[in-house]
Amino acid sequence: MNGGFSIFKLCASVVFIVVCFLLVMERTNLNKTAEITGMDGVIEQTKRDLSNVSNAFKITEKKYQTPMGNVFKREHVAYTLYISCLHNGPLYGFMSLGKDNGNFPREDSFTFDEKVPEQCRQTSTRSYNKTYHRGHLFAANHFDNDQRAMFESFYMSNVVPQHAVSNTGAWKTTEIITECYREHHDLYLAAGVTYGTDSSDDFFVESHGIVTPTAMWKLIMLDRAQYAAWIIPNSSNAKAEELDNYEVTIEDLMRITNIKIVQSPERLTRVKLPVFKNCHRS
Repeated sequence: MNGGFSIFKLCASVVFIVVCFLLVMERTNLNKTAEITGMDGVIEQTKRDLSNVSNAFKITEKKYQTPMGNVFKREHVAYTLYISCLHNGPLYGFMSLGKDNGNFPREDSFTFDEKVPEQCRQTSTRSYNKTYHRGHLFAANHFDNDQRAMFESFYMSNVVPQHAVSNTGAWKTTEIITECYREHHDLYLAAGVTYGTDSSDDFFVESHGIVTPTAMWKLIMLDRAQYAAWIIPNSSNAKAEELDNYEVTIEDLMRITNIKIVQSPERLTRVKLPVFKNCHRS
């Protein structure tokens, strides 16, 4: 009788230990979920994993991670933008583009978007300096068929301190590619920046209130079926001839930026998008 009771006590103890273990594991998982919950369905619910990026621009250091704070969503005539109130600049945006049927002249009228809260925007519209241009996330030339859309492209919320080499080199080439392929395809364009945690290049926090991006990224999708994507360093390395070295898969792009840019990346085919002869650029 005593032996049977001892076995019963032993079994009860084992069950109690197992139950406690499962409760602890469940609590841990809940805590992890709480830690990685994103903002308003835009930021993907997964922690950044910056290893194993198979491109020349090796993003393997924690300084490339972008801390997240409050984000303000702004819908314009032609594009939608998510603005980082922590960095006072754009975080991510998207738009659709069809065939270019306009050619309004560019007017460099940089201005504030009064609908963006003051705590989320830059404090000056002036030029940064000779090394860093007022670089557009979405190029003014993409909107040359609509004067209002063109005007909105010069909002400072669509502008970051962009290294002159990138602005006239690798990044500029992605803008040319966009103009070339919109003549023959329906395009979906997504673009954004990674601000990182390295403050050594934050030259314009005092003068403009904005953190300098570590890199800028872009996705060009053709007919919702094919794509090309790049993460381009915001530095003197971002020459036009280096663009191929900055190509990434859409899976790597979403993992590095921690943004769910598209719903079903596995349905898309990665392609090369060279600038072809006689393509329409204006």
